[in-house]
Amino acid sequence: NDRLVVSGAAGTGKTLIAMEIARRVAEKGRRVALLCYNQLVGDWVRQRNEQTSPVLPNLIAGRAIRVMAEMTGVEIPKEPLRDFWENELPQKLEERLTDPDFKAAAVFDYLVLDEAQDLLARPRLWQCISQFLSGGMEKGAFTLFGDFDHQVLTEREPMYQALKALDVSCRPVRWKLSENCRNYRMVGETAVRLAGHSGCTYSGYLRTGGGVHNYDIFFYEDDSAQLDRLGRWLKEFMVQGYRPSEITLLSFRADHLSAAARLKFAGYKLRPAWQAGDLTIYASVHAFKGLENKVIILTDVVLDDLDFRRDLFYTGMTRATESVRVLCDRRSQETLCGWLAGKADV
Repeated sequence: NDRLVVSGAAGTGKTLIAMEIARRVAEKGRRVALLCYNQLVGDWVRQRNEQTSPVLPNLIAGRAIRVMAEMTGVEIPKEPLRDFWENELPQKLEERLTDPDFKAAAVFDYLVLDEAQDLLARPRLWQCISQFLSGGMEKGAFTLFGDFDHQVLTEREPMYQALKALDVSCRPVRWKLSENCRNYRMVGETAVRLAGHSGCTYSGYLRTGGGVHNYDIFFYEDDSAQLDRLGRWLKEFMVQGYRPSEITLLSFRADHLSAAARLKFAGYKLRPAWQAGDLTIYASVHAFKGLENKVIILTDVVLDDLDFRRDLFYTGMTRATESVRVLCDRRSQETLCGWLAGKADV
């Protein structure tokens, strides 16, 4: 099938399958782009591609906006603001793509998108990507992977409209991945319950074992109590034999406002996810979407915007291949416990 849309919840193997499809198509001699929106996932995919033996020069992988900028020669500022990625860069790309000679030389024979919901939800960026595919979306060859139901941490309506337009214009084959390949059942089912999703999110779990020891939650009275418990959990996992790099701290807030940033200031050896090294990393839940680690600790959980926070629970918890810990503000305890009990928002 030349045109395929694959949907699947978190942990169903979308990224690994996307990488395998891109590799196999490239080995046949076609020029392939393997792209995503998220910076950390894009960097990881690019590194994996560069480490593959033999390296396939006709397989270009990475963050979509950065790949397109490099191909069109658009200079990226040292510290680009959000407006650059969302508006300025798409405008420059559109201008560059009006050159027929450039467009003819820059197109790909096959397009693979991971976490496609993030790109479909941004119409200008989606339009630019479409122009890099030989034949466009209507006649070109592509596979789109996405969690179109559960992990849409942006506006949903543009994404739905883009998917509907694809169905009308090129009638792609639809496929659904339903088996959880990443999480223990205890973690996956708790994430689904906290997010308020249906019980049929997963058809089963590939990983066996796991139990109540793989999940715990602590309700803190103040920030000092949160930092104290976070420090204790880090030490406990080290005693259990986990390496620092096997633990990730994910915040419901931005990096500079996170408990991890304050713990680092207090002397703990931590690093932001975008820096290289073997230390325990920290990031926002948004930034780490699409990645995984053995231990995930969610911090700064304050349930104010309920619908948005429920999505963050699902995305954050499903990053863990083994254990999850949650640090939640005591004022949100009633709401969270209600969710665990299967009640509506309280």
